[in-house]
Amino acid sequence: MDIEVTIDFLGEKRQTSGYNNDSFVAGFVTDETGEIKVTFWNEDVKKAKPGKKFKIAKGYVTAFKGAIQLNASREKGIQWL
Repeated sequence: MDIEVTIDFLGEKRQTSGYNNDSFVAGFVTDETGEIKVTFWNEDVKKAKPGKKFKIAKGYVTAFKGAIQLNASREKGIQWL
């Protein structure tokens, strides 16, 4: 699925406690169909700002801790607009 969305809300930046100590921030994005959770990782954390638009090519939806979330494929990633 390819989708274009706008960032509505971002939480606090956090670090994983694993091997890479990756940074991430969870937030919510919207389009004309509604709102869904997205997690931004590493370099995308710096680019993510409320009101900013981006496109996800080959995206997919999963459930994590009971909530659905939109994910970008590792191959295509996020394309900032």
